[in-house]
Parts: sequence; C-alpha cells; structure tokens
Amino acid sequence: MVLPKNIGPANLIKLFFFSIQSTMAATRWHQIKRYLKVSNPRTDLDSKGPNWYTKIEPLYTDFVKASIASLKSGRNVSVDEQLILFKGQSRHTMQIGTKAAGVSFKIYSFCSDSYLYNFLFASRVSKINNLKNKPGLTDSSTFVYRLCESLPRDLGYVVFMDKFFTNVKLLTALKHMGIGGCGTAKAGSGFPAELLEIRELSTKKDNWGTRTYTTATEDVLCFVWQDLGIT
Repeated sequence: MVLPKNIGPANLIKLFFFSIQSTMAATRWHQIKRYLKVSNPRTDLDSKGPNWYTKIEPLYTDFVKASIASLKSGRNVSVDEQLILFKGQSRHTMQIGTKAAGVSFKIYSFCSDSYLYNFLFASRVSKINNLKNKPGLTDSSTFVYRLCESLPRDLGYVVFMDKFFTNVKLLTALKHMGIGGCGTAKAGSGFPAELLEIRELSTKKDNWGTRTYTTATEDVLCFVWQDLGIT
C-alpha cells in the first residue's frame, strides 16, 4: 500500500483502526449470536434424512470408538432408551412420559458397570436412521441387535433389558450370536399364551413372591413371577 507523504499520525490511526464508538461490544455480540444459525449446505441438505445427526460428526463416531476401545465390559450389559436434555426445537426430538427430560433427543444406550459403552440415535422422523434392519426383528429389536454387534465375540455376555425390548425373536437372534438375554416381557412379545392366562388367575395376596409357571419356546426360557405386578 502506498501512503501519501504528508499523512500525519492521527490520520494514520483513523485509516487503520475503527473508532471504538462504531464497534459492537462483546456482550452485545453474544446476545445476538444466540439467535443466529450458520448452516453448512453439505450437512443441512440431509437434515430430514437418515443422517440427520451428521452435524456432530466426527465427534459422535470418535466418542463411540474411544468408549469401545477404553472400556473392558463386564459379562453383564444393559440396554435402555434415554432422553438427552435439549431445550431447543427440532423435528427429531421425542417425548417419553416416564422420562424426566420430557421432550428431548432419544438414544438407545448400551451400558456396562455404570459406564456408557455404545449408543445409537433415534429420531421421531427418521426412525432407525441408517441402521440396516435385521430381517424378522422390529425397529427397537434392531437397535439392540446392532448394539450387541459391537461386543467382543465368544465372551458369554448377557444383555438385560425391560419389556420395551424383550421378545422371543430378539432373544433367539442374540442366542445365535452367542449372547444371552434377560428381561421382563409384555403381551405380544411371542411368549406362550398360557403365561397370560396365569397372569389373570394370580393375585398379589396369594401368589406374591412365587414362580408360578415355567416353560420354553424356541429355546427361550419363560416364567411367571408374581411381584408387585405379574412379570
């Protein structure tokens, strides 16, 4: 840059520096920034599709890889659905009345010894995302099956779950992987019809704390246990 020979120090300062009065204070900028969103076309174009969470890549993939590599899982593992607290608005958030977070992002968490071993995102719009559906299994069972695939082989793991996941087809598929499964069940899970009949006949007063019936179907052991409710 060529400057005039007769420019003085005062004019030089004005030339290269903005006046303090014409700039925005940092606090004001952060106040405005809360309402701004800078979009990346490469990721936002597919915000409605199966890869909607790619905005947090590669953080998500790196986190899962580090968890699997660092944690030596015990024999017993568990799977459950969780809501990750979120105060904004998104088409992918879900509501679960029994969860404290209310409406938030949903994940299927895979845990061992109180540590998060692996997790997968679920979406109200995109459902099971880009997971390859396991033939014969429901969406929720597919999540469990794919999470179990991240476990080392031939170590005799047992997956514990609640009645949202437990069904005969899933337990059979896990057995073929060399992984055991255990969980409470509900009607429509593929268990013998006689178990439901016993549910109607049993009472808390007369049958509390007793195992009233045991059977097996497709190599899956099924039994009724009278507790606060029939299990």
